[in-house]
Amino acid sequence: MRRWAIIFVFIIGFGLGLSGPILAPRYLGPYLPQFVQGKTEDVKGKVEQKQMEEEGLLITVSTDQGAILAKFKQKVAEINLLVKEGDTITLRLKGYEPFVNDPTVVKVEKRKTSPLPSSNETMPSSNQNESF
Repeated sequence: MRRWAIIFVFIIGFGLGLSGPILAPRYLGPYLPQFVQGKTEDVKGKVEQKQMEEEGLLITVSTDQGAILAKFKQKVAEINLLVKEGDTITLRLKGYEPFVNDPTVVKVEKRKTSPLPSSNETMPSSNQNESF
């Protein structure tokens, strides 16, 4: 009986040892301190395209290093409301990667739109100093 207990503990330990490095960053990564997670960098780019799918939200970001396709499966509704095409987004990544899943959104800068003057407003005259 003791032999089977030792074999069982060995198999469980072996399975945890193999799956730990694969599953730990995915599930424990957001809760770990920055120095344990490893080196990350903030990648800034313009949102070129946004598409909602059954599995989540796809966002294409154009950066200086190249294009990034970010797939969001968590907080999909919040990110969909926050990010629009043309906005500038900053993502925290472990370096440039063309395909990322659930990256951390650090900052979203809304695109600047110039307000159009309404028909009731008059355009200021360029000759304001002239007297008649």
